[in-house]
Formats: sequence, structure tokens, C-alpha cells
Amino acid sequence: MLDKIDRKILDTLQQRGRISNLDLAECVNLSATACQNRVKKLEKSGVISGYSAVIDPSTLGFTMSALVLLKTGNHTREAWDEITQAFKGLRSITACYMTTGKIDFVAHIYAKDFEDYERILTNELGKVPHIVSMETIFLMSNMKTSAAFPINSQRLTLI
Repeated sequence: MLDKIDRKILDTLQQRGRISNLDLAECVNLSATACQNRVKKLEKSGVISGYSAVIDPSTLGFTMSALVLLKTGNHTREAWDEITQAFKGLRSITACYMTTGKIDFVAHIYAKDFEDYERILTNELGKVPHIVSMETIFLMSNMKTSAAFPINSQRLTLI
């Protein structure tokens, strides 16, 4: 369970990931040692699963973004495991979700151009076992992207 201080730590780290422990401690009104202990506890428990830099793909020439809707022909546990392993090995996929309904998976990809997109479909997604059809939705513009989880949500349980 998270208390108000943990939530404040998490919210601050999501907004300012490079903040020093000393500045973080000041933000949450703790000593540096107490703050560092709480962060380590959040890391150890898996609440904080890692740290990363946010990169704008368009600055690297990846101007196309798409969702690829994938259907499979085999719904056994073994097939799902094979598909999952295949997806994990594809660096072109930035996110992949198993879904309900007529579509089994949704994969998010970035491409430099249509030739790059075709290469991803043919040489990567097309080689994933058990995939029987693919449909692509090209994303026209991005209204919001955030990796931040809504820490101040009323749905989170407080202690």
C-alpha cells in the first residue's frame, strides 16, 4: 500500500526523473536518507520498475507511427507463448498488447517511410508464428503521449 509520501515521491519522479535524491527529499519533506530508503523500497517491491529517457522518434527520422492489428489462427497456450516470445525479440515494436474481441494483438510501430513500414511487416511481423492476418491503422497526429501513471488517482488505495 502507498501512503501520501510514497505517492508524492512517485509523482515527482514521473515528472522529474533526473531529480537528485536531495531535491526529492526536500519536495516530500523527508531527510535524504529516509527518502532514499523509500525509493529503494518502491524499487524493490516493483512499483518503480525502471528509469529511462523519453525520445522523440521524429527527431530520428521515424515520421510514421502505426497500430498493427494482428489475428492468430491458433489460440492454444503454446501458441500464445510462441507469439509472445517472437514479439519480445522484435525491436521495431514499441508496445504490444493482447486484446479481447476479433483482434488478438495490437502492436505499435514507428517507421521512417513506407519502405521501412513494409520491411517491418514482411521481415518482422510477417514471420511471427500463428499470425494469419494483419491490418494497419496509421496514426495521423499525436494528441497526448505519457508514460506517467496517474498517481493522484482516487482509485489508488492509501494506507
